[in-house]
Amino acid sequence: MDKHIQLSKIAPMTDKEFSEWLKIFIQTTDELFEGEKAEEAKTRASNIARLMLHKINTSQPN
Repeated sequence: MDKHIQLSKIAPMTDKEFSEWLKIFIQTTDELFEGEKAEEAKTRASNIARLMLHKINTSQPN
């Protein structure tokens, strides 16, 4: 998580970037996998993206 926060200070990491990453992750998962585990992976990826964006947006500047 810290690496993402540091990177966000150099290059923007906004909802747009996380949404695009999640879109690609879901498309790739759907192409390669199916079933309960695939759905769980997509849900977890969405939660992780949301948490990371929140942490980036609320981190204190150095």
